[in-house]
Amino acid sequence: MEQILNVLAEALGDGVRVDEFARMRYGRDAWARSELSGFVGDSGPLPMAIVFPADTARMARAVRICRDAGVRMVPRGAGSGLSGGVLADARSIVLATDRLVGMRACDPLDRVASFGAGTLGSDAEAAVAERGFSLPHRPLAMGRSSVGGWVATRSSGVLSTGYGNIEDLVVGLEAVLPDGTVFRSRPTPRASTGPDLRQLLIGSEGTLGIVTEVSVSLRSPPEQSLRRAYHFEHFAAGVDALRAVMEPGWRPHLVRLLDARESRRRFRDTCPSGRCALLLLHEGPAPRAEVEAAAVHRLALAHGGQPLPAEFVDAWFELEEPWRGRRQLHEEGLVADTIELAAGWSRLVRLHEAVGAALQTEPSFLSASAEIAHAYPSGASLSVSFLASPERSSEMLEVHDRCWALVMRATRDVGACIAHHQGIGRARRDWLPNELGPGGVRMLRSIKRVLDPDDLMNPGVLIPTG
Repeated sequence: MEQILNVLAEALGDGVRVDEFARMRYGRDAWARSELSGFVGDSGPLPMAIVFPADTARMARAVRICRDAGVRMVPRGAGSGLSGGVLADARSIVLATDRLVGMRACDPLDRVASFGAGTLGSDAEAAVAERGFSLPHRPLAMGRSSVGGWVATRSSGVLSTGYGNIEDLVVGLEAVLPDGTVFRSRPTPRASTGPDLRQLLIGSEGTLGIVTEVSVSLRSPPEQSLRRAYHFEHFAAGVDALRAVMEPGWRPHLVRLLDARESRRRFRDTCPSGRCALLLLHEGPAPRAEVEAAAVHRLALAHGGQPLPAEFVDAWFELEEPWRGRRQLHEEGLVADTIELAAGWSRLVRLHEAVGAALQTEPSFLSASAEIAHAYPSGASLSVSFLASPERSSEMLEVHDRCWALVMRATRDVGACIAHHQGIGRARRDWLPNELGPGGVRMLRSIKRVLDPDDLMNPGVLIPTG
């Protein structure tokens, strides 16, 4: 251990930290289970060291040093991941992207900007705003997530229904592969040059390489932003209305359909009791936004929707991220988490019902709520939040795991997708065979074996065990 730390220090200078504070902070992400483990006193061992390369060349050098020594590497961005993609043990060195920051280039004609992978989303947005542009990718954790992390976890932003997800916005990537080779793709809106290797890295969660730079497509600030809100008698009616909006090609940039419990939780007494709220944002050139808002308004009313004040959308934007305050819940003896799923329109209502019914079989179950957060012509996401109250704090981890298993099993049985965004990490890893099938798992393992034959790059993440 001491030998490799000396080699890394010689190569990177002050870019190596071994103090306990850094190892505790950087050794995990924001996964609820990791937070629970720390709360109940079972946080596990710490990584050997945290390495902060200042550029891609130094990142590649650090990877080669770790590879030659047979040491495990755990890539880490801003640490906002919620699926256990970062959980370093005593045999690991964390490779952090904190110093790979800033806008590297901005082409106003191509409307493309390039950022170091460690750049926070809020800093990236501020940089392009100075040049009269807007970053169309807006995760809830905009100020706590990094551009490279968006790519690694195949992120979705709150405006994805209109602008697309991160895979739709990336036009170029740079990454350090597990053998220390640097991969660079040519920034281009599309290419027919064989399989798109950018897409191989998008969603790879640090198992196939470390993203060091990202080039993304920009937009002009919208000329018009129109907020609209409605409420429906029940969730199925809201789903029908939203499907009617998406099928002919309308694309509200923000889509949020909250079930009755989530509507109550978010808006208290301001939303009619037992009703489901649908929140929409239409933006872009004024004529386009106005035509779309008018058409969607007619569809919402035709499917039983009743208007709510537009301020409901403003209130939603002002709400805190849903995982904030989990520490307080833990101190109150409660277990809470949110799971992102996806399904076609034909399965969405069934998925909502099945997941709710499954969670109610957990003895310590308290409540569950759900919302559709991203919509497509063929279906939508479903974000499910649950709350449980174990009798003893020593049972909190077990209850968390049981609730996750119940949701995963119900999703599988309905034939829906176990992850819309937030990635696979460790939380969903062993459920992935149900998603990909034997052939898909074999393909994924084969790619990993070729690029990382010694399984040194973020082992235990994404790739199913066994």
